[in-house]
Amino acid sequence: MVRPPPPVAHPPPPGPPLSLAVKVVAQRVFIRGRGIDVEMGGEVQVGGTTAAPVPSGALTLKRGTLDILTRKLTFQRGNIGFVSGTLVPQLDLAAQSTVRSTTITIAITGTPTAPEVKFTSSPELPQDEVLARLLFDRATGNLSPFEIAQLAAALAQLTGVGGGSNPLDRVRNALGLDRLGVSSAEGSNAAAVEAGRYVAPGVFLGVRQGTNGGQTGVGVQVEITPNIKLEGQTATGPAGDRVGLSYEFEY
Repeated sequence: MVRPPPPVAHPPPPGPPLSLAVKVVAQRVFIRGRGIDVEMGGEVQVGGTTAAPVPSGALTLKRGTLDILTRKLTFQRGNIGFVSGTLVPQLDLAAQSTVRSTTITIAITGTPTAPEVKFTSSPELPQDEVLARLLFDRATGNLSPFEIAQLAAALAQLTGVGGGSNPLDRVRNALGLDRLGVSSAEGSNAAAVEAGRYVAPGVFLGVRQGTNGGQTGVGVQVEITPNIKLEGQTATGPAGDRVGLSYEFEY
């Protein structure tokens, strides 16, 4: 006896798309990779429908650094926003450092999957000379073969060619920290290890351990409002104890 095939179950037709009105308030968003260690915050609204969501709003820079070989640049500008009609965020980040009398800026724009990196300097230098001046304080033509290889590795890091994870990121994740890095004062060979984490909403506790006689201390930052932060620091060294009130204005 031949049995008839079982009836095929057809899924019900999809219902009409639902309207969206979602607001996300992000106090701490960390962006890491390719030498970037950035903390951002802001608001993002999602409108439209479930079939065609429309995001708007932006995340703005709180603090951040960019590590390239032995150089650490501080981010001066940071914004991640959404262009109307697309779910892909747009980057607008800029980090700066000064080598002697030359101020060097590395700007990162585009999208997270296809970032565009641009080097500029003041006084102005050719594009291919800026990174060599930043890393080695010399023109490209005066670099050794080993330094040229390091220059290529730095470019690969920024553009994402070659990949590879940062050992500090692995240690930071293992210790459960929000921030972990190595810094040095401008014009000084003394390095310091900085580590910290959020112990409560808006309250950041950090520790700085100097090497070769560098300053050691503990710092606390309390976010009173999105624009007003109270910072306290106790340290061994010439700076000593310090308490400050800072105001950030976005324009």
